[in-house]
Amino acid sequence: MPSPRPPFPAIKGLFGKPTNINNVETLANIPVIMTRGGDWFASMGTEKSKGTKVFAIAGKIANAGLIEIPMGMPLRKIVEEIGAAF
Repeated sequence: MPSPRPPFPAIKGLFGKPTNINNVETLANIPVIMTRGGDWFASMGTEKSKGTKVFAIAGKIANAGLIEIPMGMPLRKIVEEIGAAF
């Protein structure tokens, strides 16, 4: 028996009002964009994908952890140069 789905938060969210939901990574970029400007942020990445992206790298590498890189960086460069794969 199907059950009714709740309304989407954009229609009825917190306190019964429309509520905007964003991810933490997007919200974390707001202060630096406000400080340095949108043109600065857009200067990184590719033509169609502006800015940076956070990744977690682990495994048989020397530099495991969280990294923030410009959008469009090749996976090979992430693993071999940043991660310093063995």
